[in-house]
Amino acid sequence: MTNHRGGNRNNEMQKNVQTPPNIAFYINNKLNPDLFSDVAEKWARTIGDAGKLGKNKNKNKNKNSQIHRFYGEVLRFQDQIREHPDRFDNLLPYLYMLRARTAYAEARLHVTWHFSDFINNCLNEIKKKEESQTVDIFASFFEAFMGFYKKYSPAE
Repeated sequence: MTNHRGGNRNNEMQKNVQTPPNIAFYINNKLNPDLFSDVAEKWARTIGDAGKLGKNKNKNKNKNSQIHRFYGEVLRFQDQIREHPDRFDNLLPYLYMLRARTAYAEARLHVTWHFSDFINNCLNEIKKKEESQTVDIFASFFEAFMGFYKKYSPAE
């Protein structure tokens, strides 16, 4: 698979970076029972391991502080949607702007493409079922991810 910079993502992944599972908030119209446990932990491990790879400028990406900024943004949107449920449709495009923010962070070498994929997969799940409940699920999933990420994240 080729990334947006023309490099081969498969070459970037080394043996110790697992391929994380697909992010599916719902399975058969029910909340995925593994979402906040196995899926969150596997994504945390993958993103943590990816942040530890490479040399010089490619090393030490995906720092906990950088990832936590994105988590804070998701929580901010969740609060806004809870306070103003009538404005959900107007707030959604701003939530989707997280794609641009992760792309910018990736271009600045603060996060790896693995983290961008994490955010994009979650936003795709919201897009499938644009309801405030899916934003709550995203926030809870990100919370579970952050809990596991503390264990796997690169040293600050």
